[in-house]
Amino acid sequence: MKIGKVIAVLLLSNILVCSIALGQSNGTTTANVSITIVKALQVNQIQGDLAFGNLVQSGVSTKVERTPDKGILFEVSGSAGRNIVVDYQNTLLNNQSVETNNNSIQFIPEVNHTYSNSNYNNPKTVLSGGSYQLSEKDGDGYLYLWIGGEMNINSELPSGSYSGAFAVTVSY
Repeated sequence: MKIGKVIAVLLLSNILVCSIALGQSNGTTTANVSITIVKALQVNQIQGDLAFGNLVQSGVSTKVERTPDKGILFEVSGSAGRNIVVDYQNTLLNNQSVETNNNSIQFIPEVNHTYSNSNYNNPKTVLSGGSYQLSEKDGDGYLYLWIGGEMNINSELPSGSYSGAFAVTVSY
C-alpha cells in the first residue's frame, strides 16, 4: 500500500507540475519601428557676389563692408517645416602674390534670412550653429540666406589681390 501511495503522490505531483507549466503564458513585448523620409537639402547661389572692388591705400587702416542685401543670396530647399542647422565661419583672404607673415585679411560675415521670401523683407539674423525652420512655399521648404560682411584693412598690408572661399553648411 505504501508503494501505491507513493505512486499516487508522484502522479498527482506530475499532473500539478504539468498543469502549472502549461497554464503559464510566454512573455511578449513590442517596440515601435519608424522612419521619416525628408527631401534632400539643396543650396544654390541665386545672385550676387562679395567682390569688394579696389581699395586705394592711404596709410590709414580702414573698414570695408557690404550689407547682406547687397551681397550673396543663397536659396536653401528641402522638406517644409523641418529645422535645419546653418554653419559658417570667418574666412581668411590671402594675397597669393606676396609671401609674408602679414598677407591676410579676415572676412567677418553677416548672415540674414528672409524665410521663404526671395526679396529682402524683414530679415532675421542667422547665427552660426543656429536652427532655422524651412518655410513652406509651393509644397517645398525654403530658407533664403543673405550674406554680407566686413573686413578691417590694415594700412600695412602689401598691395595685391586677396581672395578666399566663404562656405555655408546646412544640415537637418
